[in-house]
Amino acid sequence: LGAAAREATMTFAKHKIGDVHLTWENEAYLEVQESNGELEIVYPPMSVRAEPHVAVVDSVVDKKGSRETAEAYLRFLYTPTAQRVIAKHYHRPSGRLPTGGQNFLYDPGQPAPTELNDDDLFRALPVSFIIFRIYSQGHAHDKELHHALNAVLGDATDAKTNM
Repeated sequence: LGAAAREATMTFAKHKIGDVHLTWENEAYLEVQESNGELEIVYPPMSVRAEPHVAVVDSVVDKKGSRETAEAYLRFLYTPTAQRVIAKHYHRPSGRLPTGGQNFLYDPGQPAPTELNDDDLFRALPVSFIIFRIYSQGHAHDKELHHALNAVLGDATDAKTNM
């Protein structure tokens, strides 16, 4: 396989050389999408969380005169708008955006709803076939909403469809 990530991706996905390709999660989604069903993503029971960093390098921006643009980009990168774009392209958003405070799991066996964080939600996307959202101003009627959801979907035993 190739020495660089993009080259290895092309060798595996386009030229069909190799049995398994270990890659970034966003690259895996794109490979599956572009393969028209020939590839699948297999999630190991444990993984490594990699968070590439972004920074303004003083010597570079000063030399190129691009400090204002670089700093504006850095400020924009963590806004809700940018985080939604990031998620749309299969990268995990950072912080509590855009899913934070919006997705809850109601389990009748638990005393209160559990908030699903970005990892919970994005990990489930490849295997969930239905994402059904019910919007509410609070949790006062969770039990009734749960029953309404089950009336529409049947008994929602897959917790990730019960948001």
